[in-house]
Amino acid sequence: MLKLEFQNRLKNFRGTEKIFLTNLEKTQKVLFKFPKFQKNRLNGTIALILTTDKEIHALNREYRGVDKPTDVLSFSYFGGEQFPEGDVVGEILISVPTAKKQAKDHGKTLNEELQFLFLHGLLHVFGFDHIKKSERVLMFDLQDKIIGNKSWRKIADAEAEEEY
Repeated sequence: MLKLEFQNRLKNFRGTEKIFLTNLEKTQKVLFKFPKFQKNRLNGTIALILTTDKEIHALNREYRGVDKPTDVLSFSYFGGEQFPEGDVVGEILISVPTAKKQAKDHGKTLNEELQFLFLHGLLHVFGFDHIKKSERVLMFDLQDKIIGNKSWRKIADAEAEEEY
């Protein structure tokens, strides 16, 4: 089973690890139904880092060539180069300031936005993407199934169209 390593790099924010553990458990249950995600493959640690716009901006520029902050970045170490420390299979960084703004824009609470961004990043860690329409349909169907409703579908579809 996957474990969560939680880091909060913001001084004035009290994020809770518990809200992310629920999505991690739900995601694993859904992914276990896919042949390529058998239980023995889903072992290791997911590093979740809550950070600032400044840090995520620098990483977005360095790794994606996009010179602006973003809401979530994911790094996957499945099937590739091993993470240098321990059993980390993926990293998810979430910009809390961007999440706060988006929560307001989306009519969601900050916790709902953080949970969605974590789930979105987690699916990227496992190789799902939304560049092509067929990939987007699969990834967003999984998001709907794990969240338990389709309230994010319109938001995710609109943002995916803008980004790519």
